[in-house]
Order: sequence, then C-alpha cells, then structure tokens
Amino acid sequence: ARMFSRWSQENFFKYMMEHFGINKLSDYQLENIDETISVVNPEWRRLDSEIRSQGIKLSRKKAEYGDIVYENEDKKQEDYVQKKMKLGDEITAMKGILEKLEIEKKGSEKHIEISKTVPVINPEWRKFDSEIRSLRGKLSRKKAKYGDIIYEDEIKDKNMKDYVQKKSKLLEEINEIEEDLEKRKAERKKAGKHIPFSELPEDDQFKQFKKNGKQFIDTIKMIAYRAETALVSILSEFCSKRKDDLRSIVREMFMTDADIEPDEEKGILKISIHTMSTPRNNRYFSRLCEVLNESETIFPGTNLRLFYNLVSSNFPVVPEV
Repeated sequence: ARMFSRWSQENFFKYMMEHFGINKLSDYQLENIDETISVVNPEWRRLDSEIRSQGIKLSRKKAEYGDIVYENEDKKQEDYVQKKMKLGDEITAMKGILEKLEIEKKGSEKHIEISKTVPVINPEWRKFDSEIRSLRGKLSRKKAKYGDIIYEDEIKDKNMKDYVQKKSKLLEEINEIEEDLEKRKAERKKAGKHIPFSELPEDDQFKQFKKNGKQFIDTIKMIAYRAETALVSILSEFCSKRKDDLRSIVREMFMTDADIEPDEEKGILKISIHTMSTPRNNRYFSRLCEVLNESETIFPGTNLRLFYNLVSSNFPVVPEV
C-alpha cells in the first residue's frame, strides 16, 4: 500500500510539472532568511570535503599496498616450487622414454627391400621416428616452460629489494594519511556541523526566494488540478475514453478562448467557449455544459449564476432568476 501511495505521488508531481509548471518559480523576488535557523557550517563542510578526499587517497594506497604484498606472498612461492618439481619430473620421464625409443629405432633398419633392386622405408622405423619427433617437441616445450619459471623467479629475487622499498614507502604514506585524517576529523568535530545563520561569515550569507508568492500560486495550481479532475470524472460518465485522453480534452477546454458576459437582468454570468479543435470535443463540451448548468453555481461575490455554452451552438433561452 505504501509503495502504491508513493507511485501515486510520483505520478501526480510528474503531471503537475508537465502541465501546471509546479516546479517553476513564480517570481524572482528575494527575502532575508531568519537569522535563528541553523545552517551547515562552511568550516565543517570544508573539513568534511577534505576528509572525504583523504579517505579516498587512503583507500587507494591500501589497495596498492595489498597488490604488491599479494604478488610476493609465500603462497605464490610455494606454488612456484611445486610447479618446478612437477615439470622436472615430467622432463626426466620424457628423456627416459625418448632414449628407449631411440634405441628401438636404431635396432630397426630404415630401409627394407621389397625386391632385390628396390629398397623402401621400413614402417616400423617410420613409426619410431614419428614418436621420437613428437616426444622431442613435447620435451622442448616442457624445457621452455621450466626455463620460464626459473627466469621469473630470478627476476623476483632481483626485484625483492625494490619490492621491500616500495612496501616501506607505501606504509609510510598510509600512516601519514591516517594521522592527517584523524587530525581533520577532530577539527571537524570541534567545528560543529550546524551554526545559526547569523554566525555565517558575511561572504557566505545569502538570501532566499519569497515563499508566500510561490505558495499562493501553487495553491491555485492545485485547485485547478482538482477542478480538472472533477471535470474528467463528469466526462467519464458519458465517454468511454481513457482518463489521460479525457484530461487532454479538458486541458483544451481550459486553453480555448472564451467570452464572459454578465447579464444582471437575467441574473447570469454567461461564459461562451469558442469552437474547439474537433466536432467530437464540441459534443463532449456541450454535454459538460449541461451538467455544469444544472449545478446552478453562483459566482463568488455576486448574485450571478454561471451559465456555460458554445459560441457556435443554438442555445436555449435562459430563464430569468
């Protein structure tokens, strides 16, 4: 229910901003602010901004420190040793298989005779040769991988001094930022977040737009919205269109030119609306006029009864009051 209520409010303000300009200024007149109200202390705001900035710097330095520690932690060294041992065992095993295959290859003749005059390659020798070539390729790749991890480890050893220096420097910077942060937090707490408007420095003092005029205009706009809603409700009784379409028809009625003619003899205030954009809208308005005229509403401050019609219509004779 609360969520539905919030949606209704959001839809109301969206409509009021689009069609009634409730978010716009009614004038640009200024007035002084009550000196007793509390406002945010400029000094507190400045310190708060600096604290936020230092907090971001501190987070970045800690992240940078965490990165270099993670890159050189013991777990990676352990993984390196295990990987190196595994590759060494694989290379040793491959060498043994390769030596065995080369012996078997030597034991078989490369060529055999299918006749007394035509020698051909021995299939058994070709098979051994293919296996040896494949194994040599694998062995070369393993040796290259083994060399890579040894080379990387040597580089890490050379860079260890740089790592320690960088780590120490980052720790110093982190400690400096944390000390500065604590100092600024203490200053911010001492400054106080709010102070009376009268205590603001002259350069920071300001004025506000007049509220009374804005509130009065907004009240009129909301009354106009309620009047529009009431007319839409009346139209919905003899029109099956959606409410959004009905509102567009009522808005057109509001924007259409009209003649206002007081007739004190008959006791009426005649409001004649000019022709609207379509015959359909004229018919809707004629029906609406009938309902409004039946209400016999008296215009405030007078004895005149409101009477609505269309300029282009044939109007019935209005009875005298």
